[in-house]
Amino acid sequence: IATKEKRFGKSSRQLLKPLVTQSEFYLLIGDYAQSETYARRAYNIAKDIFGNESTKLVPSLRALARIYSSIGDYAR
Repeated sequence: IATKEKRFGKSSRQLLKPLVTQSEFYLLIGDYAQSETYARRAYNIAKDIFGNESTKLVPSLRALARIYSSIGDYAR
């Protein structure tokens, strides 16, 4: 992630997949707060670049849904 940030910038679309992947890793090891941080960052970057209606939001929204489901926060 750091390498892509240096190369493309901190809000680049190139970060979306690595951020979601990192989120999934932290979800697997049970670090939900860290997982949410990465998924939320991916979501915000995708929303800023592509808008609220884009399908590019799906991977990060799916990651957030998995996190909230895992912790029993179904309201989110």
